Amino acid sequence: MNIFMKRILLLAAMVFGLGVTAVHSRTIDWGSSVGGSILDSNGVALDDSYIFELGSFGSFVPTGDNLDQWQSNWKPFDRATAPAANGWNSTFSYFASSATLLNGGVSDSSPPLPAYSFAPNEQAYIFIYNSLNAYNFLSEWALITNNSLDLNTADDWLFPVPGDKTEMPLEWRVSGANAVIYGGVNNQQGAGNYTVDPANFDLQTHAVPEPAGALLIGITGFLTLLRRRRLR
Repeated sequence: MNIFMKRILLLAAMVFGLGVTAVHSRTIDWGSSVGGSILDSNGVALDDSYIFELGSFGSFVPTGDNLDQWQSNWKPFDRATAPAANGWNSTFSYFASSATLLNGGVSDSSPPLPAYSFAPNEQAYIFIYNSLNAYNFLSEWALITNNSLDLNTADDWLFPVPGDKTEMPLEWRVSGANAVIYGGVNNQQGAGNYTVDPANFDLQTHAVPEPAGALLIGITGFLTLLRRRRLR
């Protein structure tokens, strides 16, 4: 085989390969609006220490009562961080990123994340945090999604079939979130501790209670209630 023919075959293989990648994939654009009100539990704008991730917990269902299990079940699909070139612009208060669900159920996020797989119809969430340590009293988290609670399944944040050939990207924005598992979103407060409840906000993180501290508070409350009953 001469050199010219080899080059033709190599070019054909490259074109075919690019075609396969383009067809058998689905892109997800996600983030918030520029200039949004993105605050912590004290009503202060988030700084560069915060990380924003799009991902899934698989079959695990996160709630405000199982915070200590989130990290072991969380599967990040894409990530936005400071500086602005990496997706989180604290100066103009917005985050934005995009990643593609490749054939095989993995993400093409850059820089690469651990190679988790995402099955069709796994519930997707946007998870915001400054530390994943649920035992750190300085940790602040928010977890939001769009699910079927609004009775509109068409806009649910569900991972598509890995071989989805739809060219139009999925658009998952904070403004479209209808459920807050932790923190606050679109003027709706969820689980967690906060000292300031803004009149209007797009997203708010809440303080993560230290499990030991939460248990102590619960015991103290129970003893107080018991004491009141005895005094009656």
